[in-house]
Amino acid sequence: MCVAGREVGKVWCRECGKEMRQSSLRRHMMDCHWPNTGEVCQYCGKTLRTRNSLHSHVSVYHRHIKKLLHPLPAIQVFPDTFV
Repeated sequence: MCVAGREVGKVWCRECGKEMRQSSLRRHMMDCHWPNTGEVCQYCGKTLRTRNSLHSHVSVYHRHIKKLLHPLPAIQVFPDTFV
């Protein structure tokens, strides 16, 4: 739905003029306009520009490592009454 040529629920970034949902504005500001030295991958040491980029990198390149570090909980085979 548009109101006066603008979609309802959309806002403009004051820094660059990009239009986006209100819920995306904070992340956009952090990723694009706040000084940041980068996010370092704990698995390989690669530095990525944003936290979102780091999350994507880990989910693609280190998915198998994350599974090894977070194993499924152990299942109790015998009830406590047999102890």
